Amino acid sequence: MNFKDQYKSPLWQKKRLEALEYYGFECSDCGTGSEQLHVHHVRYKRDVNIWDYPVTELSVLCASCHGESHKAKDDLNNLLLSHGAGFDRSIVAIISGYSSYIDGTDYDFGSHLDCVGYGAGYISNLEADYLIKLTRICPSLLQKFIEENS
Repeated sequence: MNFKDQYKSPLWQKKRLEALEYYGFECSDCGTGSEQLHVHHVRYKRDVNIWDYPVTELSVLCASCHGESHKAKDDLNNLLLSHGAGFDRSIVAIISGYSSYIDGTDYDFGSHLDCVGYGAGYISNLEADYLIKLTRICPSLLQKFIEENS
């Protein structure tokens, strides 16, 4: 069955309903339940049917947030392409370091290549608003993180 036809399968409809119930029939981003809701794959894996993902690898998004999600992925891909090889590791380091800072875990990005030592140097090359938009990082917490780790 080709990829597009999988969305017509009863197996997908069942998984879709499971995701909607799991997330309480609300948008995972903005919390609305009054707009049309889409079940969004956070990522796709090669040779995996769309209904075979765990519900935790799906999100429920309203039409507006779903469009923004795809635009953000496109923006991030364009940013990575424009900066060349290795920049993806920098962005991962920034996000992972920030996430571990917020949740209190100790994240090690390939030994010393952590958010501070490797990724944060690129923050100065990006407009802060653009980085915040791409990563959905809280601006005040990002600033605090940068100040404490610079």
